[in-house]
Amino acid sequence: MTSTYAYDHGHPNPPKFFFEVVAWRSIGDSITLSSNLGAMTFPARLDGLLGAGYVVRNYGVSATTLLKNGDFPYWRQAQYEQSLEWNPDIVVILLGTNDSKTFNWVHADAFVPDFTEFVRSYQEIDSQPRILLATPTPLFGDDLAPFDTKVMSQQIAPAIREVSKQLECEVVEFHDRMLALKALFPDGVHPDASGTSVMAAILFDAIGSAPTSDL
Repeated sequence: MTSTYAYDHGHPNPPKFFFEVVAWRSIGDSITLSSNLGAMTFPARLDGLLGAGYVVRNYGVSATTLLKNGDFPYWRQAQYEQSLEWNPDIVVILLGTNDSKTFNWVHADAFVPDFTEFVRSYQEIDSQPRILLATPTPLFGDDLAPFDTKVMSQQIAPAIREVSKQLECEVVEFHDRMLALKALFPDGVHPDASGTSVMAAILFDAIGSAPTSDL
């Protein structure tokens, strides 16, 4: 479905919304699970912005890849099947940071085909959800091995935008909209509490329940 769900406290059957977010690791905890941030993770912040009219679930799995031949593919995790079975109304797919690792990007030719198949698996479920494809947040620094900043900015983010066009999905632009916010990424990879607040605001805008932000 392509309609935007407005915030509604009285909705008898609130839209089911989940994050298909692959969490990545570097120095600290993953962006999705972010145990050190508690209620300040960006899914938790978005849940607060959306209110009672939505049911938000997070099916993130730390360190997973979109690539089937990556070192830890999301495809093989129980959360993948669980997310399909839940029949959500809105799906946000945030994948790609772990794929930028040098030992995973040797399979670069498979990224677009794998990503396309992954998105289609959600397009085919009974609820026919609205699907938003998010570009990963930027990587800041040239010494983040095994992550590759140039692979992220020059190959992965553009590939996600292209797949969104091909499959007629919406894009959530985390990458370019956060390029000037290096200070919110203390380790160059993970956003701090202020960074997750920005992410929630960007996604809230994309869903259509908030005025366009200046971020």
